Parts: sequence; structure tokens; C-alpha cells
Amino acid sequence: MRWRFFVDAGRQSIAVDLARLGQIVLGLDVPPHKSLEDQGFRTLAALGAAPTLLIYDNVQDVDTVLAWLPPAGMPCHVLVTTTLDRWHAGWEAIEVPPLSAQACIDLTTAIAGETVSDRFGAELARLAGGLPVQIVPAAATLAHEARRGRLDAAVLTLTEEAQQSFCGVFNQLEPPVQLLLRAAAQFTPQRIPRDELQFCLTTAVGWSEGEFQRRLDTCLDRHVMQDGAELWMHQLFAAFLQDEPSSEHSAASIKSVAAAQAARMVTIALEVANHPNRADLSAKLLAFGPDFAHWRSADAELSPENGEAIGRALSEIGRFADAQPWFERAVAAKEQGDVHGRVDHESLGGSLRAAAACLRQLGRETEANACENAGGVATD
Repeated sequence: MRWRFFVDAGRQSIAVDLARLGQIVLGLDVPPHKSLEDQGFRTLAALGAAPTLLIYDNVQDVDTVLAWLPPAGMPCHVLVTTTLDRWHAGWEAIEVPPLSAQACIDLTTAIAGETVSDRFGAELARLAGGLPVQIVPAAATLAHEARRGRLDAAVLTLTEEAQQSFCGVFNQLEPPVQLLLRAAAQFTPQRIPRDELQFCLTTAVGWSEGEFQRRLDTCLDRHVMQDGAELWMHQLFAAFLQDEPSSEHSAASIKSVAAAQAARMVTIALEVANHPNRADLSAKLLAFGPDFAHWRSADAELSPENGEAIGRALSEIGRFADAQPWFERAVAAKEQGDVHGRVDHESLGGSLRAAAACLRQLGRETEANACENAGGVATD
């Protein structure tokens, strides 16, 4: 294969990733009016010039990926990774089971050495249930303790009660490193832009470039984050970080970082709304994981107006299901009026129509008509 490309398919981002490949890697000349979907298909066609492997990672819906398969006869192969247990007939499926006990022990030996593996390998294999995502950071942490001469005092980093909690690894990290990980987990786990992560931490808590790099190096050394063109972490670890309660000491810093990330996301959303055909901007917005449910629970304050800006950007790039909840929130807030109960009917009508447009794109015609009728009444 001449080219090998990794494409995030977890949140229906195939078009954005392919468009970005076309612009940045292939250097395709993109007319200003071309949508991201058109750019994606153009990239897919251009890949036929040489043998290519496309890796569609974390596919969550069969029909979504079928639209992005290369036409027959192209020298382009597709590898799909998914947790779906059903697929269309005709696909060659290769199940990837958990590691065997011996393979787990061998992995611990490769990461931490024979001394650590002899003492902890078998128990770590049993507790991890064959999941490398559990074994790798735990073994790396034990190796770190061994290098410091503290292996005798080391505690196995997994417990029977919380096999997938990652508590043991996380709790042995210094608070600033924990803060970096919590900030990183707010992004899409498989696409964490290093520059944006550093910018938000610098803005929120005043870290220098050196402080950021030293703490990031600790994460990479412990294998709780991986390096590459962009940083990434395993989805299970990101879910743990999002659910893990913060200490009273770290709560203020976490809130400041979340606020900085939210503000930066809004800034990028405004740029995307003005330049919806810019694949680089769209990819950066999606890296912030602009999922309404996620940011509603995050420790950040996003006004309805800022949320509506995010919704507009998402709808401009065709992410109507993601945009809809942001518009619904804006509608609910505007229906309440200002502090005196006065309603801006023109603004409310605009939000209702934006919500209706998303619903119509999603095939929910009855609900869209109801929204438009409410908008018409509100504007009168």
C-alpha cells in the first residue's frame, strides 16, 4: 500500500476526516462552495490513483459507513473496526477476543520487565480480564515504582471492586498531571489537539509550555495517553475521567479549565459558521466533542446564546442531530424571557425555525412543522 489513512467514524465524522485528508495531504483544490460531504467524496475518488488502505475506526452504524466505501475497481481497501456484533453478509469479519492469561503476562513483561511480571503479572492478568487498556498503564505504573526502588511498597493498580475504574493508576499521578488528563478527556478521546489542550490549560491555570510538556510526558510514559499527529486516549479511560469525582482541592482548577474549553469551542464554532467548507476548522470543532449532553454535565457555563452558536456551526456542516439539542435549549431559555419576563419574539422565532430546519433534515416532518408554526406565532 502506498497510502494508509486512519479515519474517525465514531460520530459520523467520515466526511470531515476525508475532506481534511483531501485538503491537507492530497492537496486537492477545493472550490469555495463545495460542502464537506462533496469534498469527502472527491477525496475518496482521488484515492484511486494509488493503492490505499482506509481504516474506518469505531464504526457505530453500518449504513453510515456503506456510503463511504470506494467504488469497485479502485485499488483501495477498507478496514473497519467496530463493536457491532452484526454486519452485512459478504464482509470478512475477524473477531478480536481478550488476551489470554499468558499473553497478558507477556505484555506485562514487555512493558515492566521480568521482576515486575514475576510478582504482579498473573494477578494483573486475572484482574484486567484480558483488556490491554487495563494492563498497559498498570504495568507502566508498576515499572515506574520499580525504577524508584519502591516496588516493595507498590499496590496492584486494579481492584476486584473496580476492574475498569483505572483508579489505581490515576491516584498515583500528581495533581497537575491529573488535571491535564481531565482536560484531555473533555475532547473527543481519539482526537485530542495538542495545541488546543495546551492553550486551554495555559489560559485557565497559567501553565508554561515547559510545565505542559513535562506533565504530558508523564501521561505518555504511563501510557494513559498516546502520541501521534494528535493525542488520544482510550475511550474507557476517558469515560472514567469524566465520571470520576474531583477533590475539593482540584475543583476550582477543573472548573476554570472547563470554562476555557467552552469559550474556545464557541470561538471555533463562530469561525466554522462563517467558513463551513473549511475541513480543518470543522475537524477542530468536532475534536471538542460538541455533544449537548456532555457539555450540559460538564463543569462549564455555556449561555444559551453561545450554545446556539455551536448549534449553527454544527448545522452548517451537516451535523443536524448534534445541533438540534442546542437550538432546543435556546428556545427554552428565550421562552422564559428576560429578568422582567419580556420575550424577544423575533429572536425566539429564529431559534424555532433553526430547530425546525434540523428536524426536517432528520426526517421528523411533523415536529418540524410544529416548530415553524410556533415560530410564526411568536414572530407575529
